Amino acid sequence: MTTVAGGDVRQARTRTAEAIEALAVRGMRAWAVGSLARDEFRADSDVDVLVECPPESEYEAFRIVEDRLGAQPFDFIPASRLRPDTLRHLMEEAVDASTLRARQAPAG
Repeated sequence: MTTVAGGDVRQARTRTAEAIEALAVRGMRAWAVGSLARDEFRADSDVDVLVECPPESEYEAFRIVEDRLGAQPFDFIPASRLRPDTLRHLMEEAVDASTLRARQAPAG
């Protein structure tokens, strides 16, 4: 298991899933992208969170992610600020909370 600041990869998955779920409760959609989504998360990785919400809700969304991730370094990526081709590229690797939680389950 890889150790990261503030915990291990399992903790990063769990906290990210919690952040995505908390955003969903408020009507916002979010996904993990980057190394966590690709199962390439390392000790020096941060969590990349892609968030789809109205521009006026970005601050609230950021605070929710910040609260759930705690000391885990992260990048907050508002979908509305991306070029369409960049957004398409990120969505190709994006994973939702249920996928992150499924990766926590022991192999059986």
